[in-house]
Amino acid sequence: GGVFKISKNKIVQISSGHRNPQGIIKVGNNLYISEHGPRGGDELNLIEASKDYGWPFVTYGKPYTSDDYVIPTKTGTHAGFIEPVTYWVPSIAPTELVQLPKQGWGNWNGAVVLGTLREEVLVFIKLNQNLQVVEKIQVDVGHRVRDLEMLSNGSMVMSTDSGQLITVTNVKGD
Repeated sequence: GGVFKISKNKIVQISSGHRNPQGIIKVGNNLYISEHGPRGGDELNLIEASKDYGWPFVTYGKPYTSDDYVIPTKTGTHAGFIEPVTYWVPSIAPTELVQLPKQGWGNWNGAVVLGTLREEVLVFIKLNQNLQVVEKIQVDVGHRVRDLEMLSNGSMVMSTDSGQLITVTNVKGD
């Protein structure tokens, strides 16, 4: 798979080597995607133009069985390809990405939030100025999170597999 820029007049491939992109967000001038790996190897990637992220050749995950239609050449590595910003083994089944506002979320102001299916958590991710993960926490929400959206009042809304819309706010101030 790839990431493409689509405009009225043309389609341009930005990057390649993605297995199953799920969420996409622009933070400043940087584009991030969340992506499913096989049996782990779920990734958060910073997208760079003309770069290859390795699928189906490398993954931090493992093939499901020897009968998979695509079996990576190397597992447990990204050698020779662009490394993810962070990855998860075992799988968390990532979904949508949002960025928290610059105020109202205490220590997590401006952080990226990722929904999950398998783990039924929200993953809060702090990035430093060098675009590296400096902190990650998982907050149990007890639901498979399909989509996330930020509201104009700074609250986050998540939609779940059970059809619920749940509003999330920072009530503790941190």
